[in-house]
Formats: sequence, C-alpha cells, structure tokens
Amino acid sequence: AMGYVSASHAALDSEVWALVRGKRVAMKVAKTPFVPQRYYRG
Repeated sequence: AMGYVSASHAALDSEVWALVRGKRVAMKVAKTPFVPQRYYRG
C-alpha cells in the first residue's frame, strides 16, 4: 500500500501503522520505486 505520512514520521525504515479496510497494519517507510525499473525507453 502507498500513503502519505507527516514529515516527523517520514524517516526511512521507520515503522508506521495504517488502517487497511478497518484493520491496523504495520508498515515500513520506503523509497520509491519499490521495485527496480527493468524497462527500456528508446
């Protein structure tokens, strides 16, 4: 999942909690892109 966090919680690898369909889920702050880019723009 992707979302916005306040600047005070935006440090990389910090753990945050999110509400996903009414349930609390532990998540980690990560940089984008989440997967390596493997396409070629020619």
